Amino acid sequence: MTLLTIGIPIYNGQDTVGDTLDSLCSQINKDIANDIEILISDNASNDDSDKIISKYIKQYPKIFSYYKNKKNIGYDKNVDNVFKKSKGQFVWIFACDDVSKQNSISYILKTIKNNTDVSVFLINFEIYNNDLSKLAHVDYTNNKKDAIYKDYRNFLYRSNSKYGLVSSLIFLKDSWNSIDVSTGYGFQYIHIFVLLSILPKIKSAYIIDTPLFCARLGSSNFQKSPDDNILIPLGAIKLLKLIRSSTNFDHKCYKFLLKNQRKYVFSSIKSSINLGMKNKFFVFKELVKYNYDSPIFWLRYAVKFLRKKRKCNNIPSK
Repeated sequence: MTLLTIGIPIYNGQDTVGDTLDSLCSQINKDIANDIEILISDNASNDDSDKIISKYIKQYPKIFSYYKNKKNIGYDKNVDNVFKKSKGQFVWIFACDDVSKQNSISYILKTIKNNTDVSVFLINFEIYNNDLSKLAHVDYTNNKKDAIYKDYRNFLYRSNSKYGLVSSLIFLKDSWNSIDVSTGYGFQYIHIFVLLSILPKIKSAYIIDTPLFCARLGSSNFQKSPDDNILIPLGAIKLLKLIRSSTNFDHKCYKFLLKNQRKYVFSSIKSSINLGMKNKFFVFKELVKYNYDSPIFWLRYAVKFLRKKRKCNNIPSK
């Protein structure tokens, strides 16, 4: 039985998917070949992603699985599609623009085999510039070492919000499929929705503090406009409120996560306004809808939407 599916949801990833697949395939050897599957769910890409991927499928036909949707079904549903199609007992969701570090797969397989009661693994990572030539940032978890957690609240406190990046999570497929995943469609954070939904129900979760992959800075396919810089991360706040209202999620932990996500969203407001937002009033309404109970929003950030830009008139020469 396949232990781990490395599931790659992709849409128009021709510029980066080659690097991603090179980083994974360079680790394939006889010791791990029978334990892994590399599955790609193509969300109706209209670029040359499929041509690039086909080269790897020909080289590793027993390891690769490739599915292409007839039409774009949305990011969240495409990620869920990875789980529906996967053969592995566990699924590592891996973004088509991230790059795996050498020996990361064998490290993960060993960790999974040594921790049979764990349903979720969180993986640390490093952030590089867009062409991967320079390390931009590395921020370790609050744990400073690999560790298992029986209490989901401690897992979240120690995670340092690393779970926000999709490639940071490995799920036991049965745990992912144990909830109605479709409830979380449309927020662009389906991995967070599932994570927070199942954590209170599972026996244990595990943090791998060793960075095992590299993420590209500023290469997201989601945030394509100044509006998206706010609306996309705001989706995580919507999810938090949805989960809080529909489950027995710990209130103190909820407040902790909400505070952290609001800090991230609010930090994008000034730059998004300066870049020129297309639907400024709509974005403001969405912010109010999900942050009306935040004094910091009203005191520091709401005024930035209401303030009009000053016109600088040239002083006439004498």
